[in-house]
Amino acid sequence: MNNIPKTTKPLIIIALLMLLSRNLSAQNKSDILGNWSVQTVELSEELNLNETQKQQMELLFFELKKSTFSFYPDQKASIYLTMADTVKNDCYWTFDEVKKIITLTDLKNKEAVRAKITVEQTKDKGVKFHIAETPFILTVGK
Repeated sequence: MNNIPKTTKPLIIIALLMLLSRNLSAQNKSDILGNWSVQTVELSEELNLNETQKQQMELLFFELKKSTFSFYPDQKASIYLTMADTVKNDCYWTFDEVKKIITLTDLKNKEAVRAKITVEQTKDKGVKFHIAETPFILTVGK
């Protein structure tokens, strides 16, 4: 970089930083496609739970870890939630690439929103699904 003019060096550094920061949040529609399995479950905020509630929450976490999310190119999705029995929920999905939000809507009525999931790419390149209106954060992997 010694042959580069002093006024150009800051521009190169800014351009490199912009590229690096773009890669940290590069989630786009094609990144969402595929099957996602829940690896870990955590709470998004501290809840004041008594011992019985904590035990119930651990049971719920154990069951949620068996869940999967499948996002297909035709904008359909299948969500398999395991709570005693496996329940398959079919729906449509869209992804807002700016806000990083997956919106799940009813198959019969695309205006009926079933859930919203904020997608977070972690520093270690992992992915977390923050389920709106619940305290759950799901670390997922393909």
